[in-house]
Amino acid sequence: MKLPSRWLNKTLFYCGLTGLSFQLIASVVILLQGQSRELHWWFHWAAPLVCLLWGLVPALQLQQEPAERDK
Repeated sequence: MKLPSRWLNKTLFYCGLTGLSFQLIASVVILLQGQSRELHWWFHWAAPLVCLLWGLVPALQLQQEPAERDK
């Protein structure tokens, strides 16, 4: 898989990457403080993961990436 080049796919990819990074950092901080996550912690990862997949997976992309030969 390669990074997207179209603006919408790139925006979705970076929003998802930022969201997943934030969730990872928040999880580590909460864990280091000795607190526990709420019961449905996995739900907070869904939106960033979907954005990340929308930007990376060709079948899900809202703007089709140009083929290698078209560049």
